[in-house]
Amino acid sequence: MAPELVRGDETHPSTQTDLHSLAVLLFYLWMWHHPFHGEMEYRVRCWDLQAKKLIYGEKPVFIWDPQNTENRLPADPDYRTAKKRWQTMCPSSLRDLFTKAFTEGVEDPGRRVTEGEWQRLFLQLKDSVLPCPVCRASNLWDPHSAAQRCWHCIRSLPSPPRLEFNYSGKPKHYLVLTRGARLLHRHIDPHADEEHADQVLGEVVPHPSDPKLWGLRNLSKTPWVATAANQQVAEVPPSKAVSAVAGLRLTIGGITAELVN
Repeated sequence: MAPELVRGDETHPSTQTDLHSLAVLLFYLWMWHHPFHGEMEYRVRCWDLQAKKLIYGEKPVFIWDPQNTENRLPADPDYRTAKKRWQTMCPSSLRDLFTKAFTEGVEDPGRRVTEGEWQRLFLQLKDSVLPCPVCRASNLWDPHSAAQRCWHCIRSLPSPPRLEFNYSGKPKHYLVLTRGARLLHRHIDPHADEEHADQVLGEVVPHPSDPKLWGLRNLSKTPWVATAANQQVAEVPPSKAVSAVAGLRLTIGGITAELVN
């Protein structure tokens, strides 16, 4: 429940209050913890209505508020899971959005994270899955982490090859290229409707004679334009593949994506 409803302010359930509830539910799913359960909640001896009103409404403090540290997680084993998941499994982009939701969004309901912001972020995370080369645990590659480690075996993760898409007036989007990764219609059209968004346009495939080499196969009905790092241009017809090497630029449906590593 949004803090203003808990306090009993002169307001009613609305889109803004629902956005707070959505953020709390998403935080639970990722952290297995409530965003306001820290030292302040830990010191409560009687978890009655008055205590809940204090923690959730009158003085809601995010456990990882960058400015206010009075509600950090206590040194208690029951709180270790949330700390581990935040520090080792939660990408910086998701941490930033949670921080916005439970600091700015608490102070000003008009600045809460919208459904569209969550959807864009989770689509990006879906395109960022990187299996650990040692234990095969699924990690979420973080472009803002200089030395990322596998959450499971703690070994270093290599920076993966990826396609970077630049949209006019929108943040850059990338697709991590692992075996079987698929290029979808939503990658070249971020405004695609649900019916066409997941239409497969291409797929990462191994070279038929050298499994160490990879390519991108055109599974669409129209040819792609491939520009190599040396500026040599070639057409990639449907059902054909182009070698996935750094510096490659693909023009598909008016959008150009560059392969970087």
